[in-house]
Amino acid sequence: GTNTITGTLPNALAYSDVLNVLVKLTPANGNTGATTLNLNSIGPVAINKPTLAGLVALTGTELVANQPAILMYNGTVFVLLSVTSTTVASAMPGRWTRRLMKGAA
Repeated sequence: GTNTITGTLPNALAYSDVLNVLVKLTPANGNTGATTLNLNSIGPVAINKPTLAGLVALTGTELVANQPAILMYNGTVFVLLSVTSTTVASAMPGRWTRRLMKGAA
């Protein structure tokens, strides 16, 4: 499904093998809510995003179809490190929205 992503990564037999390793993911579809990644059928792990409140589950539109995303496994979850317009807006509410709108005029 859209919010369940599977993939393969050479030489990864357990998630400890990818601890603190940058993983490039190019999803076929954008996400619509909380999302998991299951590498090499090891088992699904949540993808979280950084916010001012800390790491939180994805809520939708953070992953864009055919747009590369960079993730890193921190021992508990995959952390979305790349930025899209929605991740910037949630990390810096109001501030970026005003600038983007002002610049577009």
